[in-house]
Amino acid sequence: MTESPHFALKLMISRNFKESGPYSFEQLKEEIHRGAILLDSWVWHEGMDAWLPLQEYLRQHNPAFLDLLHKEKKKTTALPREEIMSHAQHIP
Repeated sequence: MTESPHFALKLMISRNFKESGPYSFEQLKEEIHRGAILLDSWVWHEGMDAWLPLQEYLRQHNPAFLDLLHKEKKKTTALPREEIMSHAQHIP
């Protein structure tokens, strides 16, 4: 099986004017999955005219991964009622 050309690229990430990388596409996916790189970051690699929002880049190059991230996020954003009530007790 032949990989898409973007899998061999070295991707640079920028968030809040701080750059990191380079990352392989697989490394990028791992860092996103563990929360070290956020979807509101920007991405660039050699050959691109300009930085792109990471979500747009993923939408163009790996929409299945982006869909999976959104599904996982929906599962993890809701806290159990007991935990919400526990945190609410500490609010002045």
